[in-house]
Amino acid sequence: MPTLDWTCDRTDGVTLVELRVTGETGQRVRVESTLEPVWPPRRQGQPAAGWDDARFEGEIEDGSLVVGYASPAEPSDPPAELQPVSANEETIDPGDVVRALGAGTPPRDAVPREVGGDGEADQPKQTATAEGHTERTVTTEQQSHQTASPPEPPDSNEPTPGLPPAVDAYFRAIEQRLAAAEQLSDSETVEQAREAVSAAGGMGAVDGLDEQLRADRAQLERLGERQRALTERLERAEIPVAHLERLA
Repeated sequence: MPTLDWTCDRTDGVTLVELRVTGETGQRVRVESTLEPVWPPRRQGQPAAGWDDARFEGEIEDGSLVVGYASPAEPSDPPAELQPVSANEETIDPGDVVRALGAGTPPRDAVPREVGGDGEADQPKQTATAEGHTERTVTTEQQSHQTASPPEPPDSNEPTPGLPPAVDAYFRAIEQRLAAAEQLSDSETVEQAREAVSAAGGMGAVDGLDEQLRADRAQLERLGERQRALTERLERAEIPVAHLERLA
């Protein structure tokens, strides 16, 4: 009988869930989240293999199966439940086709880059192997470019002089989310992308970050409109101090 353990971490309005199913190797299990909505990890714009709405189905390997996802809902105990899976039940996921074929846009390596001194485009060369796979040859210059460290996030720990602490904390929280988003968008290699996604807390957290940034953008637009209206009123506001003193 498989058993389910879990951890939940609530960060910036997002609950990050990690489930660990322990059981016999090769056993197929299904877990259903009690948190809704569920933000599963994604591959090629589709939920990762095994996901169907708030349910995940997979096979235990080496005695355990680890599943991670995110949700805007508050943590619950338990965050998910084990569901029985019939031995002859077969799950067909159309999203597997999209994940297998990849995105419908040209890969980065197919786009010509700057032409070097030898007149050839500075891009990885590919050679076919006997097994039909493709191997990539990367130049030393490309390796140094690909392994470059991601940009450091701005130092926003110092309070801004003249701002109320609550307002300053609000802006610093947005700056931290922007720094994480910029690190994700600046990833040029698979390794950099994996590190950025891992630092963000997984693909579920990345989806949550994207949604939060859209909310930040809308809120800042509203704040900007109110700021402009208040600024115009401040420019027109003038208290007749001398006149009031005579009347008082």
